[in-house]
Amino acid sequence: MCLYVAYIEKGHALVISKKPYPDIFDIPDEVLSAVAVASKKVAVAVKKVTSAEGINILQNNCSAAGQEVMHYHVHVIPRFDNDGLKLNFKPGKLDDHDAKELVSAIKAAL
Repeated sequence: MCLYVAYIEKGHALVISKKPYPDIFDIPDEVLSAVAVASKKVAVAVKKVTSAEGINILQNNCSAAGQEVMHYHVHVIPRFDNDGLKLNFKPGKLDDHDAKELVSAIKAAL
């Protein structure tokens, strides 16, 4: 499996498949698995080398989700207490009926 690891700044790394796939919807399972395993190895190395207190593993799909480069890649970002980076996702709440319908629809789509 051919993968690239690119370092951006301050330990932030990207794990990238050599063959271009636009997003998670197009990447074959075996390539996705290789990227996931490589991302873990890179995360361990980045945490050790940077003495990070935590690691974010991020992957965006489609422009609405913040994807800017249309080539599947995973961000490995070292994190430190009070580093100022905020990742605040606050989903809206559904009532029990709507939540059950959504879960049923997702299960059916699987």
